[in-house]
Amino acid sequence: AVVSTQSTGSGCCASFVLTPTELVKCRLQTQHLTGSVKSGVPTTPFAMMLHIVRNEGPLALMKGWTPTLLREAWGYFYFFGGYEAAKLLLFNSPDEVSLWKTAVSGGIGGSMCWGFAYPIDVVKSRVQVGNVAPLAAMREVYGTAGVRGFFRGITPCLMRAFPGCGALFVAVDYTKLMFDRVAMPQY
Repeated sequence: AVVSTQSTGSGCCASFVLTPTELVKCRLQTQHLTGSVKSGVPTTPFAMMLHIVRNEGPLALMKGWTPTLLREAWGYFYFFGGYEAAKLLLFNSPDEVSLWKTAVSGGIGGSMCWGFAYPIDVVKSRVQVGNVAPLAAMREVYGTAGVRGFFRGITPCLMRAFPGCGALFVAVDYTKLMFDRVAMPQY
């Protein structure tokens, strides 16, 4: 419970950094759909950020903060909570070291994160690309595709999440293990 609570808090903090970067990413990814490329909208991240600030004001970089906050808080809860729960089930003791068990635990955490956070991500992207509030975006998704609309595209997301997050946790845990054993011996 403590890990999941800490994870939710870290997700809330991350939302302040992720909102502007997600906004720029979403705008760049959807230019071809909106016809913006033809009208001269920048095609690099930095140029897009400057374009948003100049045309919409600096606070526009936080457009979509509420759904980003919800996605990160909710997603991190399942990301780290799922990882720790999987470790409890797979590992025989807290001191056990296993590359495959760490990778599987990380993959489970990542899959849980995106499985639960994906519908919020769909809403977040609609808010950041269009000129629509979160509840209106939810109505729009549901009105056009029903509940399935909130999960459109989740398969490749999960296909990326499992190995990517498995590798992430292997890197984190084994780096920590290396520092614990070599660089920072117990004193």
